[in-house]
Amino acid sequence: MDISPALPSRSGAASRQAAWLGRLARTVEEALRQGGVARRALIAEAVAEASRAPELRELRRFGSQRCYARHLLHADPAERFSILALVWRRGQFSPVHGHHAWCAFALSCGRLLETHYAICEADGLAVPQHTLPLAPFCADFTEAADGHVHRLGNPAREVAVSLHVYGRVWGGGGRGVNRPVIARAGD
Repeated sequence: MDISPALPSRSGAASRQAAWLGRLARTVEEALRQGGVARRALIAEAVAEASRAPELRELRRFGSQRCYARHLLHADPAERFSILALVWRRGQFSPVHGHHAWCAFALSCGRLLETHYAICEADGLAVPQHTLPLAPFCADFTEAADGHVHRLGNPAREVAVSLHVYGRVWGGGGRGVNRPVIARAGD
């Protein structure tokens, strides 16, 4: 996975990005202080709102030919969370994975499909259950302990951009948030 730090920006776009990104980071910080059910709801609502930022659509040109591109937009100085934009070109899909940390995400533009998996008790492999198109600006939130396993990807021609907030900071000794899961052959 490619992870690029701050993206090039024009001066006006940079100040607009700083405004919505700052609001999102402050809301996540407040949600973490509150904890519990309020944390989930506040973060999901904030990610849904932030996914409407026009600057996210401008990131479509920062995709990668090899695989979907991750762009680190914010790393919490206290290492409690990180905010990333993912750029998905046609035919790019994540591997099947769970998470080592909580995760909230929303589609900003384009089309993405999310396939949910169940883990087979007999062999420990992931088996697809259903695939759903993601609606723009609707956020999903999962806890690492939920056992949620999924795969995201772009089946369409149009480049897609999604906004993700993870309960862990990217980097720092190679720590990631994705927990790879092996799917049954052919899935």
